[in-house]
Amino acid sequence: YSVNEYFQTSDPDIYAAGECAVPSDSAQSGLWHCSEHQGIIAGKNIAGEKTAWHNPVFRLKCEIFGNYYFSMNPFSGDTRITGNGQIYQEWFSNNGKVSGVIMSGDKARNKVYEKAVRESWPLKKAVRRLGL
Repeated sequence: YSVNEYFQTSDPDIYAAGECAVPSDSAQSGLWHCSEHQGIIAGKNIAGEKTAWHNPVFRLKCEIFGNYYFSMNPFSGDTRITGNGQIYQEWFSNNGKVSGVIMSGDKARNKVYEKAVRESWPLKKAVRRLGL
């Protein structure tokens, strides 16, 4: 369903959140964190607490069979991909500023990746600090 910033559908008495909802800013992260947050916003609005969606940034980090993966706000903006056989990075940027990242194999620096996205570092700074 297409929803407005309050998660109302075209019928103002029906709300939708999670995988079945597409906010007006088309924000879909594919992460349960996002669906959970959308449900909270929709619930507040159903209860009469007017609360708008502001598309916060969510992160995913996991370790599978000894391999570490980190993702934050993927698929947003221009892409730059690097890898050296052990570490993989896919940077996303808008107007030269970091808007998202996908990384594997660099667990020790995951907090720096997160900081780069949250603070919208210049892409050149991120690549200089975290590049391969």
